[in-house]
Amino acid sequence: MTSCRELISPAGFDPRGRRVGVPDFYLPDFGVYAEYWGLVGADRGYEKRMALKTERYLRNGVRVVSLYPGDLRDLGYALGSRFGRV
Repeated sequence: MTSCRELISPAGFDPRGRRVGVPDFYLPDFGVYAEYWGLVGADRGYEKRMALKTERYLRNGVRVVSLYPGDLRDLGYALGSRFGRV
């Protein structure tokens, strides 16, 4: 069983071990990071940083699931439906 401490994200690393960001959470049982984009729609600067961070993860092969405020209603479904895409 995964402890809460394990879910707090270490830095995100690409397959070659280079740090490419610090996602919000890490799901060690699945080898997937999770980003919660809680301020999406509230700040243009935030959305620009969000796009840059997402592009960096994709470019470097970091497996990330993106979550948004609306996903909190059914987090299990949101995570499950996105795992196939990472």
